[in-house]
Amino acid sequence: MSQQNIYDNSTFFEGYKKIREKKSNANDLFETPALFSLLPDLQGKTILDLGCGVGGHGFEFVNRGAKKVVGIDISKKMLEVAEKENHHSKITYLNLPMESLSQISEKFDLVVSSLAIHYVKDFDDIHICNARLEFPGIYTNKDLNMPLKDISIKDLGSAKKIVVEKDSTTIIGGKGDKEKLAKHVKDLENALYSEKNKSNHDQLATRLAKLSNG
Repeated sequence: MSQQNIYDNSTFFEGYKKIREKKSNANDLFETPALFSLLPDLQGKTILDLGCGVGGHGFEFVNRGAKKVVGIDISKKMLEVAEKENHHSKITYLNLPMESLSQISEKFDLVVSSLAIHYVKDFDDIHICNARLEFPGIYTNKDLNMPLKDISIKDLGSAKKIVVEKDSTTIIGGKGDKEKLAKHVKDLENALYSEKNKSNHDQLATRLAKLSNG
């Protein structure tokens, strides 16, 4: 399936830059404040920025205390500006489409995407980000009709009993959606198959074993 990359069209990109350079551009007035209003405390967090563009959000993540940011974007022109204007020792920029997310072996505390996922034609390729979350958690995004404000107690799941100890949490009699669980297990299996780093491979194997054994 072809991947959208209109931002490497020189004419389009120059027009885009002119719009962003305006003081009254919609991104700065509405989109960026809305995004940051939804974020948790970023102190010490590792963050994956999908469709990072020119890197402005990633730079602000670091300013707010993020320990590490990895920004990926399909556009080389976007990343050239990011490296020039938003370079930081805690930020790594990768020329990578979101559909190739499985190539990233690291785990992150937070996965963020702003005004980018609507370019993706096949969302199944993006759901692998669940396997890239450290805990993991539900992957929410307004472009997938899953804005954070609409997440309810039902999305957190339920169980017959939860035992919390110093170094572990055991969920007994989980009442989660079996189909969603099977999908998540499949994502983990795919990530495990492509994982090259031994430490990350072992972490994925442990999580997969826990989920598969109920």
